Amino acid sequence: MSISTISLFAFEGKGEIRISGLFDFEWAWAGDAPFDLLHLEEAFDLHPDYEAAFLEGYGRRSMPTDPLRVYRILHGLKLFPVALSSKTEPMWDLASRQEAILRNLLKDKKPFQDT
Repeated sequence: MSISTISLFAFEGKGEIRISGLFDFEWAWAGDAPFDLLHLEEAFDLHPDYEAAFLEGYGRRSMPTDPLRVYRILHGLKLFPVALSSKTEPMWDLASRQEAILRNLLKDKKPFQDT
């Protein structure tokens, strides 16, 4: 069994301990740092209040839009074969969602707008 998350702890007064952070290695790989933000881009679209605090901790003022567009397009293209190769019935929901995301990116819109 592998460990994909490591917790960081901080000591409070009176011997209390609190979790101060997490390292999640599930999707970790060596490469371009903006790729790490790919899956968070969608979360921030759903929960925009979390974006500024996360980016501050990450050391950024804004999302790296150009690299994210490229990674989002590549990610969408990789999911099409997955959606269409299902053994019983193609996953049409996944395919149509990726199509909408790609169309938005190609129209220079936000990827999750009206998907």
